Amino acid sequence: MLELCPEHATSEATLSTLLGWLILLQEWNRKINLTAARSDDELVDLFIADAAILHRARLESGSSHSWLDVGAGAGAPGLGMAILDPSLHIVLVEPNAKRVAFLRHIVGRFGLARAKVVSARAEELQISMADDVVSRATWSPDNWLVRGMPLARHRLWMLLAREDWQPGPDCAVVYDRTYRWPLTGVERRVLAISRTQPQSD
Repeated sequence: MLELCPEHATSEATLSTLLGWLILLQEWNRKINLTAARSDDELVDLFIADAAILHRARLESGSSHSWLDVGAGAGAPGLGMAILDPSLHIVLVEPNAKRVAFLRHIVGRFGLARAKVVSARAEELQISMADDVVSRATWSPDNWLVRGMPLARHRLWMLLAREDWQPGPDCAVVYDRTYRWPLTGVERRVLAISRTQPQSD
């Protein structure tokens, strides 16, 4: 499963934390609605595979250690990224109080000192809040481009379900890769976008 991120595949501490996170997620999900994953395989793919591919993309693209995950939910993908690389500075933004409580519990439980949980909506966030900004399936690509690009100093990241989508002429795709979730075989796409023209005031 972590062949998407091979440098972490032999780390027992990392695997233990990932497993502990998913076990707690299942326990909490029985009481409150944290995820719509329909099977254990889908749960693992959704919460770990996307985080692993983003971690690999970070290494391949030379992106920063300053990230923002908007609409973090129960942690996909930002919390998984923080577990895979504890040196990553990432802000997990989520408006739902129950999901915020879960995120803060996991961050504290596993000592993810550089992950910060913020209870807020996207429109409440500061302009240019992080170098790299990601959101998973919260909005359509066009809507996320409009909402997310002002938050990013350098790159806006998208996790797509095989859409043949491209941004407008004022943006450039700087990273684009298709992959498959290892357990369910669902085809996915990750891409990063940077602005080619200055934003207008």
